[in-house]
Amino acid sequence: MQRARRFWIVVSMVSLALVMLVIGIIQVTRVTAGSRAEEHENEVVVYRNGQACGVERWSVKTGTDAGARSIHLGYHFPTAISRLSALTAPSSLPTSSRVRPVETTVYTLTGTLLRYKEEQDSDYHLVISDGQHTMIAEIPASYCVGANSPLAAGIKRARAQFTQRYHPSPDHFLYTHAKVQITGVGFFDFLHGQSGVAPNGIELHPVLDIQFGANVKSSPTPKPGPPLPPASSHGTFTLRAYVSPSSMPYNAYPTLYGQTVPGASCTASVAYSTGRSPRSFDGSARAAGGNGLVSRNWHEETRGSGGTGTVQCSYRGHSKTAQARFSVTG
Repeated sequence: MQRARRFWIVVSMVSLALVMLVIGIIQVTRVTAGSRAEEHENEVVVYRNGQACGVERWSVKTGTDAGARSIHLGYHFPTAISRLSALTAPSSLPTSSRVRPVETTVYTLTGTLLRYKEEQDSDYHLVISDGQHTMIAEIPASYCVGANSPLAAGIKRARAQFTQRYHPSPDHFLYTHAKVQITGVGFFDFLHGQSGVAPNGIELHPVLDIQFGANVKSSPTPKPGPPLPPASSHGTFTLRAYVSPSSMPYNAYPTLYGQTVPGASCTASVAYSTGRSPRSFDGSARAAGGNGLVSRNWHEETRGSGGTGTVQCSYRGHSKTAQARFSVTG
């Protein structure tokens, strides 16, 4: 009797161990499958001289579109991952034209390179972070860039800078933790599960220059507005407007921000001291995101003048207006 009881105890323990083993195998399989799905994006490619290159918005990504000549390569706008991630994404993305002014602006930012990989379209896919947010920067292969692109020299330089230090794999991400300063053109991508993608799909694509370690210069830290109290049940709320940078050179690409309650509907306008408005400014109604921010960029096309940015928001039947002044040097 005692022997039979021991036998069944042993059988029960073995059965439990087998069940736990099977559960563990299933969990590992799920994690591995998820990791592989993240590492391998379904890119549509074409082959040029035997090399794989991309298709989706490819002329915009590589500077062979008609609007590439409008990119102001002589001015690099200092920014940050958090600032770019707060921009409002367009409702639709054109196939072969640019979303102005973001996609005609060259940005410079600092961050930490977390991982990198060579994609199916031969791009180097870099995931960079500021400790709280991540976004993507991509370096195309020179053989996928048309000779008429004004970005070709910068792309070639950035690709060489990166491969001198790292050797991306086409099979999986490689991990690091390196301080970098990246200069590249703003680009909105379609959201399709990319590793490290910003919530609005913003990227630096293509990268035109990348510096590592001791060569990294500090970028101006964005100054967010003070935290705002949430809206009350009666709909009252607060609103603050600010322009960054508030003092800028001619040909810059400043941003007008409105900081308010998430979900508020906001319009905006910019007026120079002459009474004229910038041609590139789009002040149509947009909803404040989950962080309470709405933002608008424009191309500063006047010299030696300033002006005022105005943001007007409505929420639950209440409305508020806030203004911020800016100056233009040179």
